[in-house]
Amino acid sequence: MIGTNKISKFSEGHQAFKQGKLDNPYKKDTQWNREWLRGFNSAYFRNLERVEKYESRRRSKEAHVNEQANNRN
Repeated sequence: MIGTNKISKFSEGHQAFKQGKLDNPYKKDTQWNREWLRGFNSAYFRNLERVEKYESRRRSKEAHVNEQANNRN
């Protein structure tokens, strides 16, 4: 299929997560289903790592501000 814009099922799953589409469009127990799910899960866990990193930095900054406020009193 030369000239077609073919996106992998993995990429479809990855994009679906970013767009908030939770339903896998492929039949269960098929390779396409597993590849879509692999892409979706990849995006989910990458996002989870980012959120955890952000939350850790935010909590660290809050603790630092609270410590400074306590030292002033």
